[in-house]
Amino acid sequence: MNLKRTLTTLLAVIMVFSISASAFAESTDIKPTVVGIADTRETALSYIPGNSYSLFLSDSNDKDWYKWTNTGSGRFILVYLQPQGENIKFRMGIEIVHKDGTETSRFYAPTLNGNGYGMYIRNLYVPEGATVYAVIDSTEFIAQGQYTFMLDAY
Repeated sequence: MNLKRTLTTLLAVIMVFSISASAFAESTDIKPTVVGIADTRETALSYIPGNSYSLFLSDSNDKDWYKWTNTGSGRFILVYLQPQGENIKFRMGIEIVHKDGTETSRFYAPTLNGNGYGMYIRNLYVPEGATVYAVIDSTEFIAQGQYTFMLDAY
């Protein structure tokens, strides 16, 4: 019994010191590791209207795609992109695929007040059964940058 208690105490002490050692470790830069999500239209993230997503572009080839299918009657949408930081040259493109398979050409939201500012498309009509695809990419990649994306249907 005494041996069991001694081993249990020794194991508990080892666990406490191994866990607490990491708390005093030297801090390092934390870089996002979620790369490769929603990089194509086929792997687009399904979007829930009214929510906002905050992701990042990791390099000049990175693109993030979102999709929303209008399952109700025809609705209008607002699509908004806000880059986080100055001089980030992101853009937001929209494509609509109708339920009969016809598609619009991709069109881009105008930037508000130049680079690093938000952009939006509002009052865009989406008929029943159509799927809206939004793509976020960079026109001139300077550095990894984060953004907030939102789509609202009304």
